[in-house]
Amino acid sequence: MIAALPASTFIDGLPTRLKAEKTCDVTMTVGFHLSDSDHSYAIRLRRGVARSNIAHPTGRISRSV
Repeated sequence: MIAALPASTFIDGLPTRLKAEKTCDVTMTVGFHLSDSDHSYAIRLRRGVARSNIAHPTGRISRSV
């Protein structure tokens, strides 16, 4: 079933699984590179709020969701 989802939809859905009360003092970025589609994604977590992003090959972020 997960194989039918576009990668961006899957990545965009990850922050909704966050337990904010357990991450209030956390700041981190987790990156994903999907070699089959050559797309890179990042999830930034800061003070209990997670945002998914599409990253350029240069590592810059192009949009936030």
